[in-house]
Amino acid sequence: MRSSANPCPEWMGVMHGYEIEYMFGRPLYLRSLYKEKLRETEQTFSKYILDLWAQLIKTGKPSDTWIPYVDSGYKAFVLNEDSVAGVEEYVNLNENQCTLIKEAKPVAPDQQSTVTE
Repeated sequence: MRSSANPCPEWMGVMHGYEIEYMFGRPLYLRSLYKEKLRETEQTFSKYILDLWAQLIKTGKPSDTWIPYVDSGYKAFVLNEDSVAGVEEYVNLNENQCTLIKEAKPVAPDQQSTVTE
């Protein structure tokens, strides 16, 4: 979920590390930084993230239906505003990019590929 307190242009999307503000409950205690029309959604999302972490610490799993990461599946749990409503989405982590790199041919005949699985 893109933070409404994010000062960067929207075209940049959700940037690496921006989930941390939700993990530490920032929308709950620094309300004025968040756009009023999105504030409640962001507070709910922050509570959801905090609950996931609490559940992970307590049980070793963030949710009852959580699928652990394994090398063969490359599935990643997507955290967004739909997650709060109980919609759990898993995506194949960088499948297209990894396949492209794995199948890439060396540019020059004497080059060797260093990509391994």
